[in-house]
Amino acid sequence: MKSALLIPGYVCKSWIWDSSIKKLKPSLSFKSIDWPTELTYAFSKLSDFTNWFANNHLKTTKQYDFLIGHSMGGIIAILASLEATFKIDQLILVESFVKPPVPFFQNILMNNAPDKIIGKVEKMLNDERKNIMTR
Repeated sequence: MKSALLIPGYVCKSWIWDSSIKKLKPSLSFKSIDWPTELTYAFSKLSDFTNWFANNHLKTTKQYDFLIGHSMGGIIAILASLEATFKIDQLILVESFVKPPVPFFQNILMNNAPDKIIGKVEKMLNDERKNIMTR
């Protein structure tokens, strides 16, 4: 069975993958991570996230057939794949921009997103904002 590690974006939680996983083939095995909010308040560079990710989720042997990263999680996947002691065969990037297209980042969600999803995303971002700003 093929396996994937799902990496969320900055201040995102692993549940952002839930609806996508349900639509994919059941013959795939998925693991998702959450960023360690007890540590990330002190992270100031991408390398801080990359080092934590590599040390905690990429061992010296190949564990996953591919990595899927959302936003900053995709950038971390790229950086970690460059440093990995083994070859990471496939990366899938979702809304991961090496150089952000600033004019496009005006809305966090599509205008027709369901209110339930909008509420969950807003709560997630507000909860994580507290973790960042209070430490």
